[in-house]
Amino acid sequence: MKKRTYLTFIVVITMITILGFKSRYPKTASFDGVWQVSEFDLGDGPNISSSATIKVYRNGLFETYSIGNISSRKVTEGKFVRLNDSVFTETVLRSNNSHMNGKTYTIKYLITDNSLIMSGEFDGMLQDGTIGKQKYKETWKRVNFAE
Repeated sequence: MKKRTYLTFIVVITMITILGFKSRYPKTASFDGVWQVSEFDLGDGPNISSSATIKVYRNGLFETYSIGNISSRKVTEGKFVRLNDSVFTETVLRSNNSHMNGKTYTIKYLITDNSLIMSGEFDGMLQDGTIGKQKYKETWKRVNFAE
């Protein structure tokens, strides 16, 4: 009887440990879905966009849209590859910023709940009017659609 009680105790402790570990270290959430930028920083502090910026990730492809009061447009499209649980790449196939076309950017990311936080560098217009590497940090919120 003691042996059975001891084994039951060991099994229960093992299950609690495993379940506790899983809840502390959840499986990485999927990129796939629709995201809306909520905040961005180009080195001058947090900013909020005057138009809605939406990014769609699906099956290794992405598209970014700018949605304004008067007009909307697709601003980038390309491919993405998750390298690990904190880094992915985006290869821009077409962009309104033509100097980004064909380039691959390495991006650090963190997905928590319904947020995607990304940081990296892109080829952008610098304050002196030249094209150069510009650092950024963006926070995106997952867009959930009613079923």
